[in-house]
Amino acid sequence: MTRCQIQDLCHLFGHHLALALKSYSELKGIVCGGDTKTRSSSTPPDLDLGSAPVLFHLREDPALLDYVVQCEGRDLDSVDFDLIRSAVSSSSSSSSARELCRFHSEESSRIFADLLSRASASRLTRYEPEGEARMAMEAVIRCLKSGP
Repeated sequence: MTRCQIQDLCHLFGHHLALALKSYSELKGIVCGGDTKTRSSSTPPDLDLGSAPVLFHLREDPALLDYVVQCEGRDLDSVDFDLIRSAVSSSSSSSSARELCRFHSEESSRIFADLLSRASASRLTRYEPEGEARMAMEAVIRCLKSGP
């Protein structure tokens, strides 16, 4: 395997890992989000209206989509994030977002294992089979697979 091919695999690994981390973070905003009524105006909401769970839900809930569109340009304090979070968390969109997170974490895990097996058979990289960095990366991927 050439250095260029290894770089391509590393890029693909990073791509899937980043998307897994993003979807995990977005899910956490739905599943573990706090009460936004106690949020001060200087604190941004922990729910992103452009997140995968919200967008998955808005495809199926035209009334909530209308509400979000009406909120455009308004002060964040006037947006009822608890209403949005409640609607999203009680729908199938959370399941779709979990599947998205799981897909990207499994892909990153598969590519990481492939990289490790190729690295051990190659002289292109130094490889430590039980190194701390490898174990830490595997722990991160396991956490992403389990979801928030």
